[in-house]
Amino acid sequence: ASTGALPGLLPLDLDDEVVDFLSRSVEQVVVDRGRISYSGPLGSEVDRTRRELSMRFPLTSYRFKPLTNWPAFKGTQGVVDFVSKRARIEFNESDFGGLLVTRVVAMQAAEDARRIDIDGHLVGEAFDALAILEQAGVKPDALGSAVKLDGRLSGQVSLAVPIGGDPSGAVNIASEDLTVELAQLAEPLMQVTGRAEYRLNDGLYTDRLVGQLMGDPV
Repeated sequence: ASTGALPGLLPLDLDDEVVDFLSRSVEQVVVDRGRISYSGPLGSEVDRTRRELSMRFPLTSYRFKPLTNWPAFKGTQGVVDFVSKRARIEFNESDFGGLLVTRVVAMQAAEDARRIDIDGHLVGEAFDALAILEQAGVKPDALGSAVKLDGRLSGQVSLAVPIGGDPSGAVNIASEDLTVELAQLAEPLMQVTGRAEYRLNDGLYTDRLVGQLMGDPV
């Protein structure tokens, strides 16, 4: 199904904001062996609060772009669930702007149907991660100029995305063998290991970083 065909495939009792969000963010999807389950009374004059409709759509191909100016999630393993008027999307082994997202879950918040919570784990090259931040317009000015990174990173992503609004949240980053070039140092920091937290709209906060400078531990 393309984005244009998606509204006709969604449950009728989803909130309008959620239908709009899914219609804009799901760019392409292929469903294989989907399942629909309904339990509750039938008829025109029944207590509809007693009914429960659930839908499960295994995906064999998808492009999902929930964030404006950020890359789309692209892959061949995923599933979409609709249960009790709530949507939940899970992808495995997705490509995200050159980074590998081993698992990501996007779901409506239990306390606010107009907020999408996104949690996932990703790995990839620091160069690709910086390119994504620059494309989104949230890369700190120092990164790429006063500070240059080279090597592989892994990260745990936790974002809250109001439908029609800007995302908030953080990415907890870990490195095991990173090279860091600082403008004020003649030699790069080598074998940098540790953790940092990148907070959207706030900046990068480092914690417990260790490495080598000209062969000496720092």
